[in-house]
Amino acid sequence: MPEDTYADVLNHLGQLYPLLPELRLKGTHRRIAHLAHGWYMRTHRGIGAVLLLREEGYAVESWPIRRSVLEHVVALKWLAAEGNLVADVVRRTNAVSAERRKKAASQAGWRSASLPIFEDVIADKAATEEFKQFDELHNFAPRCARYGTPNDLASYMIETAHSHPDWDTASAYFDEPSTMLLEPKPIDRDDEGWCAMHLWEALASLNRMMEMPAWTDALEEIRTRIRLLAA
Repeated sequence: MPEDTYADVLNHLGQLYPLLPELRLKGTHRRIAHLAHGWYMRTHRGIGAVLLLREEGYAVESWPIRRSVLEHVVALKWLAAEGNLVADVVRRTNAVSAERRKKAASQAGWRSASLPIFEDVIADKAATEEFKQFDELHNFAPRCARYGTPNDLASYMIETAHSHPDWDTASAYFDEPSTMLLEPKPIDRDDEGWCAMHLWEALASLNRMMEMPAWTDALEEIRTRIRLLAA
């Protein structure tokens, strides 16, 4: 029997959602079905992008996508835990974001921006005032503290350090400050293992939301495979 690999695991995981006949969620989660689908697809395709960039020699440049994947995995855990409540919290978050975007576009003098379009979205801020107590969940750290794990936060801090302009983002392109590189230094990073683990977590969160969980047995078997590969 051929030796199992992370590539095999990722292939198996990657087939589960596309082959699902219908995403039918529990009554407690039906209002957020569109979010569950969208956030899962951003995770699924983000992982594909990370692996593709690595194959093409752009592993260093994939750090921001890894961070996005992690953010969306924790968001799916949030959906699984809180269900329909998240719909109104996200509605409010979107309104606050639209308000800031409108202000920035206006200050920049963007005539091409249809500023009135923002108004209907911004109105949701007042309409969702009762959910103001959840405003801290707009930020990753408080959301992760409630719904993620210490590993999620530690990973996020690393991904962030390699995403924003700082020493880590510059140091990939020089050996010494006087030796500049046009190609980044190779990095010792287990992208396939990381991707398999986070894709598994995303699917496990979706499975928890389903009216009739479709992947319980498959996910348990795949988790065992991941643990054996990581040992």
